[in-house]
Amino acid sequence: MLVVAASAAIPAAAQSGSPRNDLPQPYATTRTWGELPPGVKWAAVTAIEPAPDGTIYVVHRCFENSCAGRPEAPILKYNADGKLLASFGQGLMIFPHGGTVDRQGNLWMTDAGSAPGKGHQAFKFSPDGKILMTLGKAGVSGSGPSLFDQPTDVVVAPNGDLFITDSHRNGKNNRVMHFTEDGKFVKEWGRKGSGRGELSEPHTMAMDSRGRLFVGDRENNRIVIYDQKGQVLDEWRQFGRPSGIVITRDDTIYVADSESWGTDTGARELPGIKKGIRIGSAKDGRVTAFIEDQESTAADHAGAEGLGVDAAGNVYGGVVRRRMLERHVLMANPLASPESVGFSADGLKAYQQAMRALVDDGKLAGVTTLVARHGKVVQFDAYGVQDLESKKPVAKDTIFRIASMTKPIAGVAMMMLWEQGKWTLDDPVAKHIPAFANLKVATLNGEVAQTRPMTMRQLMSHSAGFDVSAGYTKHNITDRTQPLQAMIDKLAKLPLAAQPGSDWRYGPSVDIQGYLVEKLSGQTFDVFLRTKIFEPLGMTDTGFWVAPSKADRVTKMFTYGPDKRLMTAPTQGDPTVKPAFLSGGGGLLSTMDDYRRFAQMLLNGGEANGKRLLKASTVELMRTNVLADGVTVDLYGPNVNIGGIGFGLDFAVILDPAKANTPEGKNSFYWGGAFGTWFWIDPANDLIAVGMMQNLAGSSPTGGSPQVRPLSRKLVYQALVEPAK
Repeated sequence: MLVVAASAAIPAAAQSGSPRNDLPQPYATTRTWGELPPGVKWAAVTAIEPAPDGTIYVVHRCFENSCAGRPEAPILKYNADGKLLASFGQGLMIFPHGGTVDRQGNLWMTDAGSAPGKGHQAFKFSPDGKILMTLGKAGVSGSGPSLFDQPTDVVVAPNGDLFITDSHRNGKNNRVMHFTEDGKFVKEWGRKGSGRGELSEPHTMAMDSRGRLFVGDRENNRIVIYDQKGQVLDEWRQFGRPSGIVITRDDTIYVADSESWGTDTGARELPGIKKGIRIGSAKDGRVTAFIEDQESTAADHAGAEGLGVDAAGNVYGGVVRRRMLERHVLMANPLASPESVGFSADGLKAYQQAMRALVDDGKLAGVTTLVARHGKVVQFDAYGVQDLESKKPVAKDTIFRIASMTKPIAGVAMMMLWEQGKWTLDDPVAKHIPAFANLKVATLNGEVAQTRPMTMRQLMSHSAGFDVSAGYTKHNITDRTQPLQAMIDKLAKLPLAAQPGSDWRYGPSVDIQGYLVEKLSGQTFDVFLRTKIFEPLGMTDTGFWVAPSKADRVTKMFTYGPDKRLMTAPTQGDPTVKPAFLSGGGGLLSTMDDYRRFAQMLLNGGEANGKRLLKASTVELMRTNVLADGVTVDLYGPNVNIGGIGFGLDFAVILDPAKANTPEGKNSFYWGGAFGTWFWIDPANDLIAVGMMQNLAGSSPTGGSPQVRPLSRKLVYQALVEPAK
């Protein structure tokens, strides 16, 4: 995993001493994963246990912080995408705490609560929720070999033996108990105290590949490492105050600290140490990364306690006080040093501050920016809110409507089919859409025939003769309730606005390409994009609609009122509804990291993640001007000098940076979206930049929005102080 590879950058001193707050944070956090049963809200989430078959168990305390008298199921079973598969455990537990999944997929859970007839037990459930074994006596606290007092966690050794930590805060046992696979008591060790081998609230436990037991001795602010006979091997304090521990097969250790920073409540909390999840090596104790908690410096116990890591390396945090489940996704490209790729850190900071100032000044609700060079992300910032009413912060994984930034993706789909020989640039469009064979051209003197049939090259470059989008308003050719075929049928009855090849007009050309992808591939447009582009690139949040579980991540759209103050747009639409009209011209939603993956693939010459989507020569063709001599680009968006700009296959191309009055390198290619999103790809400087905002008419120079595109280009290239590096 990446965090292990990064360990070489951490000095040896990180193996001991105080926990650090300044480690890399290479994760993007979401708080919307996991479908809940109807009418149920998250209670305190205490355990996340991935199973060998890829399913994930999430355990919560029914309602608020207890299952006492509640009808809800505390155990929820999910697939890897967060779809709820099953729920069980109703009425069995009071205070579900920690657990594990054995190699057969059975779930072990502890109940650290106490009530008449319930609590002080450990349960073994089959994958379908049947009770296979119970240890302890329901509702009875004790200290003997067959009783528990608030058991907190379970570990199953490779041979099936069980280890259970016993005693929550103020519990009387503070021990580790060893049982055989069939539940027979073997031995115990530990007692209340802070000396070597003593424990004070053994809250969590995990086992490494060598069979060592890592016990989270929470009130002593340490991890105590034992062999399976109870001999103390070591003590670690560099991971903070351990509430949860996970060790993966490669011996990466994850430790959740939910209680540090605040004042001492009598439980010896660590002052000045931020709450969060510290990540490192169980082999040598090096700490290499830190997922800082949302309330890392709150005075109370606000952080994640329960902890889980799935097969893809995603980290799950169960938050008790704030009652939520957090999912931390490892970013493909954690931030690199700006200086390592020729940027000035101060210059990129000035870029970030300029964008943030647009939010602080009330001109934007939120804005996200990303810059990468030589494949390394050196700037990634999310600032502001995605909802003016709730004040929900815009995040690095916020989902935006990318509008016309859909077009380059549709173009890549078309060129995949071009490489397969499904069409050629000089094919008449009518070869593939016979209904367009006899389209006339409107003139001041009436309709006339096409001087030459429109070609696929012209369709890919907005020069096929179709009118601008506004020219079709009364015909509603992009009716979102109708399929793509309905658009074709309408266009087949309307004249062209110009002779093919004679003029550049920004209209329905790419929506027509979406139709062609379906016809040439035999797949629906959404399925083709998902299987041929999004899945190979890992673009997990891009599509024509979002799952209901992701709806809270979709930003609102904004506009300006009569007083020119920012406001929520009156019409938002429902992003969870699949549209009938799959618009290649502007229908996708996406995130910053997803679009970065797409842009980086193009900058790499069609390859990413070891997968080749296009040949390098095909990408070069896409960024080559194909307009006829004398045809100029009437840019939709910022008021950029049209000199020096051409148009390739679904991209604008910088032919002459000086004439175009832009700092980008020659042959840079780019586009943007109507709501203000933007990107560019600069092969000369091996650079990509992506930015997202969400204003109605956000790209128009007369729409009231700040002109972020020229500003971003100016500041990014000012920050590139060593382009030769």
